[in-house]
Amino acid sequence: MSKHISFLMWGMGPAGGTYNVLLLADYLRHRGYDVTIVIPEKELSFLKAISMGMAKFLEYHFPTLFIKKTMLSPLILASEVPEADFYVATFWPTAYTASYLRTKTGMPCFYYVQHFEPIFYPYSYVYYLAEKTYTLPLIQLTISKWLTAVISKYGKNSIHVGYFVDPIFKPTREYPYIQKLKNSEKKIILTIYRQEYWKGFHLSIDAITTLYKHRKDIYAIIIGDTTHTLYAFPHKKIGWLPREELRKYYSVADVFVYTSLFEGFGLPPLEAMACGCPVVMTDSLGSRDYAVPGVNSIVVQKNPKAIAVAINELLSNDSLRDSLIREGLQTAKNFSIDIAATKFEKVLRMYS
Repeated sequence: MSKHISFLMWGMGPAGGTYNVLLLADYLRHRGYDVTIVIPEKELSFLKAISMGMAKFLEYHFPTLFIKKTMLSPLILASEVPEADFYVATFWPTAYTASYLRTKTGMPCFYYVQHFEPIFYPYSYVYYLAEKTYTLPLIQLTISKWLTAVISKYGKNSIHVGYFVDPIFKPTREYPYIQKLKNSEKKIILTIYRQEYWKGFHLSIDAITTLYKHRKDIYAIIIGDTTHTLYAFPHKKIGWLPREELRKYYSVADVFVYTSLFEGFGLPPLEAMACGCPVVMTDSLGSRDYAVPGVNSIVVQKNPKAIAVAINELLSNDSLRDSLIREGLQTAKNFSIDIAATKFEKVLRMYS
């Protein structure tokens, strides 16, 4: 009889972590597990609709009362979770749900930790609610060695199960419109827009602005930017793309720039490597699992001038570029879903 796993999710946004949970769940399903994805918004009951509506109102008008949503959601979500052999929380509110289910059912409950989530909520009571989840009686599964070290400070023994890059990311010659720019000898700088300060997008913009003062052959493509902001260099903004399309942009870009301050792992640079795109990036802590400075990426200080210098060096040095591409492709192969899923499944069997 196959084992049943319930993944407890908080939503279905475009974040890479959400997508990777779905990939992992589907992979385990193909390995013979019965898998259920549980999301709060699904099939709203009357009570739940009222509760969620009130929570959203409170969250918008009174951010410090976000605790109301936190207190309501675990019980509401728990009532919708089917019986399972394993429960897996994937975001901090669902960790409270998993803790409740552990008490109620006595079944093994896991917390798949993909980031140090308290940093999402600076200067808010929610920071402490998110932080408290690391002390709950759950089996902590971390995706990076940095996260493992962080969680251990809360007195919990976490298990490092590693992470993976979506197999869809690989080199392709199915280029989008920017092939025309390549033909005009423009140097394509690819980066990703995120409004959160800790994502460090401002560093990328300042660095490219600085670089454009010294060389006019660059053209930036900014994924996910739907703002009306105009930057002081040639650029094009593109909304969030399906992964098949994103793969094309990674494959044609001359450099991918990623300047996040903190990441539980930081998938985009590894995705770029898998597509044969050289990477300039900052040390975002979780990225240390795969980013080897000077070998498969250029890892720089978190200041625009240093980032601009690194981009210029890569665009001017074909030998360096070729070396980074070669090593990056090899690195990406070491982060396959097969390896990560095998580690994840091994932990499940330990607690079966």
